[in-house]
Amino acid sequence: MEYKELLIIKHSLKQYIQRSNAKKNDIAEEEKLLRKIENQIADLKQQYGIR
Repeated sequence: MEYKELLIIKHSLKQYIQRSNAKKNDIAEEEKLLRKIENQIADLKQQYGIR
């Protein structure tokens, strides 16, 4: 995925996780995915020299 696409997904997930009807198991899985996305963003930032 491209850097901008990952940023959009990251911000969307952060908002989605905060929904009022979320179950603990769902939040745990979504946070795991969020960490994975954040790691991919960090890798791309390093690869492309983005600060």
